Amino acid sequence: MGGLGVGGIMLGRRADRSPNPFAFYANLELFIAVTAGLSPLLVVLARAVYLGIGGAATLGTVGATALRLVLTALVLGPSTIAMGGTMPAAARAVERWDDVGRSRVGLLYGVNTIGAVAGTLLANFLAIELFGTRMTLWLACLVNALVGVIARSVARRMAGDAAAEASADTNASETNVAEVPTWFPPAAAAIAGLSFMLMELVWYRMLAPLLGGTSYTFGLILAVALAGIGIGGALYSRVTQRATLVLFATTCALEALAIAIPYALGDRIATLALLLGPLAQISFLGAVSAWTLVTVVVVFPAAVVSGFQFPAIIGLYGRGARDVGSDVGKAYVANTAGAMVGSLAGGLGLLPLLSAPGCWRAVIIGLSAAALVSLAVDLRMRALHALPPSVTVGALAIAALATLGATGPTHFWRHSGIGAGRAINSSRMNQHDLQPFIRHWNWAIAWEADGVESAVALTRANGYAFIVNGKSDGHVHADRSTQVMSGLLATLLHEDPRRMLVVGLGTGSTAGWLGAIPSVERVDVVELEPAIVRVARDCAAVNQSVVTNPKVHITIGDAREALLTTRERYDVIFSEPSNPYRAGISSLFTSDFYRAVSGRLNDGGLFVQWMQTYDVQPFAVATAMMTLRSVFPAVSVWQTESGDILLIGEREARPLDMDRVRQRVSQEPVATALAATWGTTTAEGVLAHYVAAPALIDRVAEAGLGVVNTDDQNALEFAFARNLGRNNQIGHEVQRVAFLLGLGTPQIVGAYDRELVIEERLWNQATTNHPLDPLAPPSASVAATSDLIVRFMSSGHPQALARWRRLGRPPRTYMERLYVASTMADEGDDAFPGFVTAEVKPAIDRELLNGLWLVKKKRTDDAATVLGRAFTLARTEPWFPTDTMMRALNEAFAIGRESPELAKTLASSLSEPFAVSIFEALRVQVYLRLLRATGDFRHCVQGIDRWSPLPFERPIIDVRIACLEGAGDPRKAQAEEDLRELLMHTTAFGAAILPVPVKVPPAPGATPDTDQADAAVPPDAAAP
Repeated sequence: MGGLGVGGIMLGRRADRSPNPFAFYANLELFIAVTAGLSPLLVVLARAVYLGIGGAATLGTVGATALRLVLTALVLGPSTIAMGGTMPAAARAVERWDDVGRSRVGLLYGVNTIGAVAGTLLANFLAIELFGTRMTLWLACLVNALVGVIARSVARRMAGDAAAEASADTNASETNVAEVPTWFPPAAAAIAGLSFMLMELVWYRMLAPLLGGTSYTFGLILAVALAGIGIGGALYSRVTQRATLVLFATTCALEALAIAIPYALGDRIATLALLLGPLAQISFLGAVSAWTLVTVVVVFPAAVVSGFQFPAIIGLYGRGARDVGSDVGKAYVANTAGAMVGSLAGGLGLLPLLSAPGCWRAVIIGLSAAALVSLAVDLRMRALHALPPSVTVGALAIAALATLGATGPTHFWRHSGIGAGRAINSSRMNQHDLQPFIRHWNWAIAWEADGVESAVALTRANGYAFIVNGKSDGHVHADRSTQVMSGLLATLLHEDPRRMLVVGLGTGSTAGWLGAIPSVERVDVVELEPAIVRVARDCAAVNQSVVTNPKVHITIGDAREALLTTRERYDVIFSEPSNPYRAGISSLFTSDFYRAVSGRLNDGGLFVQWMQTYDVQPFAVATAMMTLRSVFPAVSVWQTESGDILLIGEREARPLDMDRVRQRVSQEPVATALAATWGTTTAEGVLAHYVAAPALIDRVAEAGLGVVNTDDQNALEFAFARNLGRNNQIGHEVQRVAFLLGLGTPQIVGAYDRELVIEERLWNQATTNHPLDPLAPPSASVAATSDLIVRFMSSGHPQALARWRRLGRPPRTYMERLYVASTMADEGDDAFPGFVTAEVKPAIDRELLNGLWLVKKKRTDDAATVLGRAFTLARTEPWFPTDTMMRALNEAFAIGRESPELAKTLASSLSEPFAVSIFEALRVQVYLRLLRATGDFRHCVQGIDRWSPLPFERPIIDVRIACLEGAGDPRKAQAEEDLRELLMHTTAFGAAILPVPVKVPPAPGATPDTDQADAAVPPDAAAP
């Protein structure tokens, strides 16, 4: 960007002095073609210099940023300087002396920008994916060269005309001086550049949650902005006779208003994006159409005004053709200087400091102020005869400022997962349904922050989940099977794991549990976004206090750079970035990245790559497999949970040592982690998560089902982006194919129980809501287990318990023990106390089940005491069966409703949140209803005040009304108004307004599909 400004000021004067500016333009185009074509070589050299010095690890953040800027300037400088000179040269070639307003420059600027739109769309939707980055660049260089050759030909024919025009211009009597202060045009150009570039950063940040944040959507935002600028420039050439201060003030006021209106519309735009969501289900073209419409509404009007504004600024420098090249160059250098300030200040400081909505408001204020200052300067120069138009322009600026009183975009816009297809199915939605949904999300966010790289938030409705740019990237409970076990699985497979590297901090679960293993000496974590560290700190209860663990070292920076500059070597490297469809993320799924990983692994080291199997087609998964295989010859596939697989790469295949696995699963913290996440305590339970042997990926490569993903041609990013929001799942299909090919079992050393592996797999399928598929001919024992699971999952629990007793065997798996204990508790079985004491180890599980059993036995006082202990334990212990907790909360309310004294006791145990905010909405609901049951309305009102704002749910609104009425609190009227508003809405959001008691899911250890835990349906109605 700086090169454009430097080129404009340097070469603009030369263009004015050139006898044939079109020939000068042609030479610049040819120079661009050569220098840009050489830039890939310069990039390699600059990269070698940067990495050779040591990058951020050696220079620090400030030093590394400065060096990157210098190297970028050296790489891009020659071609961008020449680019900066092309517009002044072209302007000098087309402008005429009698064009007072320089409208020809406006037309040229508009046409040039429309060409940029075509280039953006072509590169974004076709060329980069089809040809790769380098070839696309060379094709652009070829176009530049072709333009240069054509321009040379045209220049020869125009030589005589150029001389005649120069003579006419020299003899022209029209003065070149515009009637404005000399300081004003460069100041205006700088303000225009700063405002629009800062606003572009805001648009990218704010539209990502609505459009998905893919490369496609980023390119689309740029294309729409450029299209508006081009049309605005062309419009200037048609309607303007002369550039004035009032005209510039008008553009500032109109641009401020065009930016302010989408801000004031706020969640209405998010609603539009949500209602257009079904188009993405139809086809990729439908998705692009929806993205385009939303982008046009937000970006296009302001871009049109901005496109009109820039040639108006050039018109303020002077008139006609004289010195037009120099004036265009001056405008360019001032405009690009402002844009650079806006870009650097916005990206490195203002976005984190003010937030994206704050920067949005700042741009509105800045442009409105620029309009008013311009009017003041004009009035000072021209006195009162300019007052009428000034009043009109001032009114526009004040109208823009008035919109700042609007609410603007809320959490619903920024964090509800609209762009990722995770918001509620819009086909069930109408204007009445939206309000509960919006109010749920505006309550559910515990905190949010605009970081340097991303917008980050933490939800609290049913356990912490951190959201990055509008998409949940991890739920502490629902995603525990992946987050906790991905790293621990590698420690079960590796012979002697000592040093680990984790790419991506997230909730901190992976790094924290690795750091808790006594034999692990060091865990390095590389996290790109500093705001994520707060997420990990808040999730300490599930991540073994990772932030304060002295063995865990967290570095803020780029993982690829860290791998290429560190001297450390690791036994295990684990990478779980965000979803590959997001712009830039798939660079961590390329063969280039995997080679850097391989270079940092010790002999016998393992690389673990997380991969989603939802919202994806087989080609993308095959591409990920083939890419990892291109660097690591032996790649096995494991499944952590429904929708998530792990690709584990090794330099050479090694058999699975079952004796080693058996020994380690009995040790802490692995034993606790396995029970809490995978619902197993056996080595066979670990083996049940094995999906495919390396030979499967060999078959995939031989069949050419995918391609090798590279930095230059990143097919994976586009393949994922085209399927965003489709909700298709292929994880089980991968496992099924591996079984049919006889590749679903690893090489194994040591004895193990094959039938137990199958039974563990069946329990895993059942508790993740998948059809039972043994993936093998069932034996008598497996058939009995399958039948038992079906009975437990049905409503016939007594029959399941009777069936289990007829088998005459002790429970074979952890999940079988849990289901038997749960069923005994529900039935009030007399054998329960002995069984739960012997078979259920976690204290909180025993307390919850004991409490439910006591309720069934009508021992209400004892049940209240035991349940109160369980609720108190839940403040620090997050690993409890979630549906059991739901039943316990329901029973607690039922007890309190019958006994005010017991209600007071139970309310006290629920007065603090559970660990990591699990069941927060339901806890608050039961807590307030228990306070109401005590009859002490003063304490009930205090509870309402303590936990306000409250979820927008019928039971809670009813409690508010009753307690406020009983206490004589005037806020009862507002609560009644909320109830009237809620009753206007349909029951599409029944989960949000469902009163306690709720329907209890049948599975004590059930875990839903990974990526559905962040769905927009308020999660207090479903166990994670």
